[in-house]
Amino acid sequence: MRLPNFYKSLKPFDGNLPTPSTVNPLIQFYIGEDIDLELPLFLNDSPIDLSKWTMTAILKSHSHAVDILWEGHENVGIYHNAATPSIFRIVIKSTVTADLCPGTYWIDLVLKAKVGAVNDVVDRTMVIARIPCSLDFSAFSTKPQPDVPNSLDITTL
Repeated sequence: MRLPNFYKSLKPFDGNLPTPSTVNPLIQFYIGEDIDLELPLFLNDSPIDLSKWTMTAILKSHSHAVDILWEGHENVGIYHNAATPSIFRIVIKSTVTADLCPGTYWIDLVLKAKVGAVNDVVDRTMVIARIPCSLDFSAFSTKPQPDVPNSLDITTL
């Protein structure tokens, strides 16, 4: 099921009706292209220190799915520049998205504390971001048509 493309408008509706609260617009990508996200990430109002945490990015078919479609780690799908400590780049290659069906997918960013690196009392593993994104067909996709047989080609007896 695909999430509706709602957005929150800063302008009131005609007649001074209040603007309904809705979800942010989905990030739109196309099947067969790279998913490339650049995100500012913070933990307790400070940039995430990768010497204390291990970050994993997980692509799932829905927010509570158990099966993992893709998993990225530091320097393999998750990239970080020390010059900009709060900016992380998540890259899912086109070879992964080419095999997916159109719809809404979720990217979870998970932090796991390295042993002995964190002195605070914290959960060892925590989800710091859950990002919905939409995949659609495109004429330029590697698979511009769904893998469904044409109903005209099917004969029944």
